[in-house]
Amino acid sequence: MVAAGGALYGAAAADSGEAVENGNAVIRHTLAFMSARFLHILESAFDHGIPVDHVFVPGDTSDEVLMARGFDSVLDIRMDSISSLPSPNQLEVLFELLNSVSLTSLHDRRLLEHRRYFSETAHRNVSEWANDDAKALNAALSEALTGTAQEITEAFFLAPAIRVQGLEPVSS
Repeated sequence: MVAAGGALYGAAAADSGEAVENGNAVIRHTLAFMSARFLHILESAFDHGIPVDHVFVPGDTSDEVLMARGFDSVLDIRMDSISSLPSPNQLEVLFELLNSVSLTSLHDRRLLEHRRYFSETAHRNVSEWANDDAKALNAALSEALTGTAQEITEAFFLAPAIRVQGLEPVSS
């Protein structure tokens, strides 16, 4: 689920009505594709940083199918929300992202771990976020989602792999 609130219009009062309307349209269009962007960022982070077998499964795949493929648990990663909020001076907007992750055993459907990840962008006015096909907004949201992907990778894969395999971190 991705939600962009009505804070955009009010926080953009310094811009012209047409600029606000166009800016909001570009921003909403950008937000509509953030779930797909997050999936791409996660796949990249996992492919480069996970020392265990993994696969991204689209849609709802049954537990039986996953177990038949040799998996014993499922890591469900969700983009819960992207919301816009006005800055304290009401002239700029920031975006907050909330993602949740649940690790569930396939054998008994027991929840093994659940975490939530929160991040936010800097404040900018709507026209700055929307300029150049929302280049600044794409960059800010991608940076926030990349940080979340790295945190998920470390929390669910790298740290457990080090503990289980008994490896010691190497310092440079």
